[in-house]
Amino acid sequence: DVWIGTSDSGLARLRGHELLHITTDDGLPSNCVRALRQDREGNVWVGTAGGGLTRLRPRRVAALTTRDGLSHNGIMALAQDAEGTVWIGTDGGGLNRWNGGKAEPRAPSYVLENQTISSLAPRRDGSFWLGTSGGGAFRLRDDKVEHFSAAQGMPGGIVTALCEDSRDRLWAGTQDGGPALEADGAFTRPAALASLAGLPVTCILEAPAERLWFGTNGKGVARLEADGRLTRWTRSEGLASDFIRTLRADCTGVVWAGSNSGLTRWKGASRPFSFTKSHGLPNAVVSQILDDGSGHLWIGTNGGVLRIPLTSFDDVETGKTGRLEILALGTEDGLPSLECTGGYHPAGLRMTDGRLCFGTVAGLAIIRPSDFTAPREAPPVVIETVTLGSSPPRTPGAGLLLLPPDTSRLAFDFTALAFGAPDGVRFRYRMAGLEEAWVGAGTERTATYTRLAPGDYRFEVIASSGDGPWSAAPASLALRAPAPWWRSPWALAAGVLLSAAAVAGIARAVTRRRLQRSLREVERQFALERERSRIARDIHDDLGANLTQISLLSALGHEQRHDPARAGKQFAAISATSGELVQAMDAIVWAVNPSHDTLESLARYLVRFAGDFFEHTDVRLRLDVPPQLPRADLSSEVRHNLFLAAKEALHNALHHAAATEVTLRLTTSADHAGVIRLVMEIGDDGRGFLPNPDGEGNGLGNMRHRLSECGGTCEIRTTRGGGGTLLRFSLPLPPSAS
Repeated sequence: DVWIGTSDSGLARLRGHELLHITTDDGLPSNCVRALRQDREGNVWVGTAGGGLTRLRPRRVAALTTRDGLSHNGIMALAQDAEGTVWIGTDGGGLNRWNGGKAEPRAPSYVLENQTISSLAPRRDGSFWLGTSGGGAFRLRDDKVEHFSAAQGMPGGIVTALCEDSRDRLWAGTQDGGPALEADGAFTRPAALASLAGLPVTCILEAPAERLWFGTNGKGVARLEADGRLTRWTRSEGLASDFIRTLRADCTGVVWAGSNSGLTRWKGASRPFSFTKSHGLPNAVVSQILDDGSGHLWIGTNGGVLRIPLTSFDDVETGKTGRLEILALGTEDGLPSLECTGGYHPAGLRMTDGRLCFGTVAGLAIIRPSDFTAPREAPPVVIETVTLGSSPPRTPGAGLLLLPPDTSRLAFDFTALAFGAPDGVRFRYRMAGLEEAWVGAGTERTATYTRLAPGDYRFEVIASSGDGPWSAAPASLALRAPAPWWRSPWALAAGVLLSAAAVAGIARAVTRRRLQRSLREVERQFALERERSRIARDIHDDLGANLTQISLLSALGHEQRHDPARAGKQFAAISATSGELVQAMDAIVWAVNPSHDTLESLARYLVRFAGDFFEHTDVRLRLDVPPQLPRADLSSEVRHNLFLAAKEALHNALHHAAATEVTLRLTTSADHAGVIRLVMEIGDDGRGFLPNPDGEGNGLGNMRHRLSECGGTCEIRTTRGGGGTLLRFSLPLPPSAS
């Protein structure tokens, strides 16, 4: 080819004796061409005056549209007959035929209820079948047209699939009635396919061994064996999706299913394996699958046409790699549209001369696989930027890159100088000194590492354009991760000393904690023994004395049984003593019950006891207890001593003070040190008494002793001759009181 740039007539290409003109009418931004250059990939770069830079790529995909004679650009079904004619079913434009030149409409439109041809099937007997979207099926034979609808057993009006099997039988799939089999001019449903009745069948395929495969729209795939057995698969059995758009068997007999979420393969007797976006598919809506017979699978998707080597599928399924090797074709390669049509059968076609036809929503795409040879060399690779931690990216120099000691994240951005199909360039990278094997990055152009250990490394990147060779020499960057300061000799020595000191401190703390725990255990045992001694003493003093008195009174009552008056006095005394015994027993049980170890429980018990104590007397009892007391835990010993002191004071007020009124008051207050103290005051309006200068009686002494054991004080205020008596008990509450 000779390319000629002109000053006002655009660009011209001379090929042999044929001259092709390219001007602004063809998309050139300016007709004034100033510069021309061809790169190593075959792209022609055109510099224009005022129109900028333009790239011309060799068109590797031919398109057939309405400009080439098609009646409609929406392609739904494709088939080739024995004479080599390609038949094209369109979405609203009827049937077209194409023999390599211009397409032409060729359909008995007057017999069709609509012009949407959804499936085609040229048969070996010379007849030609058309499935329509709403009008049933038609058979064309010897210029005769036969219509098949519900009257002839067709289960639905929307015929989405037609397939002739190896036994010359015609199978039809419908969108609203499931599959059916034609015989002698009528359609029936075999009993083995009863479970598919009513399902929307999108495609039918006969694979080797006379197996029939049925793809459905929402119910997965079903396979009918030659012996009548039916096997079904859904997502739970390994399908990429239950919405199947196409079925195809490759040259090795492996069955493929395209769906709304990827590609599924049945290889041998193994469980189906699905390939999805996670394996590198740029678009997972697979509508057409074709095999070129040379080791590649061509896939029509909603995002263009993909070419994938069959060996790449094996590498992904066996875990050798995580991503497929994909060559992606788009509108820049000549596709009339990125969206390939599907959900009807057959939608794609491999012609007898090896060309591949893909139906799209904007015309027919024709690909010659031999035009897609692998590049002769790999594109140059460049490491563009390096990012250290959260700092901005920077361009690396030619020398050694020294990392800061605290670098937690290291990221590399790289690219390849490929202008023909930059999106199809694949990369591999590795960190020499950390990794031996190359890491496949697919089309990603970033690599990230975290927390590199101190040492010398070399980051390397290689690239491949399409399925061409990989770079012979990688782009590389040498770097060094220094050891942090805390790994220097002096820091290690200091660390050893600090560790030894820490170990010694920890050992001392552990020993001290053990001693404190042992001391607390001894104190707990001592308190338990003291509590046991107190309980034994109370039982001996209170219960023993009362039981002894009851025993003596019972004996006296028995001796005086002949004197009812005297015996009655003894039994009355027994009753009174029994009541005191029950009260004493209740106090002991209350004191030892741990559920009452609170200030609130003490207050409730004192109020109840005082009420019962003065209930049948002439003495008036006044209670002054706040409705809300601080939350505080009191041990059984403290509660018991406070109760006995209060009981002694109430007993003295009732039996010795000759009082008419007794007051029991509970208050709490904080002293100058911030310690909350409980104050219990028991006062009367009785005759009072004069303290004994030679010492206090047992009652007052016991009260002072009990308060002293609790860490509190006992204060007595009294006046002889009617001034009354006030006993004030005060003790600190535990620090946890609130």
